[in-house]
Amino acid sequence: MARTLDLVAGATLALDKPLTWSSFSLVNKFRYEACRYLGIRKLKVGHAGTLDPLATGVMILCT
Repeated sequence: MARTLDLVAGATLALDKPLTWSSFSLVNKFRYEACRYLGIRKLKVGHAGTLDPLATGVMILCT
């Protein structure tokens, strides 16, 4: 059975942060694409800890 995420009600995601992106830019890019996909104007998105801009790794995003 396929599982779907309900980003509006709240979800937790693990995303890979690329080199040179700040934590804020990863959140902004995800928020922009999620709003476009869902057809909504606003979506609350935050992160559960920052990474250095010159570091790569997994970031936890919460909606």
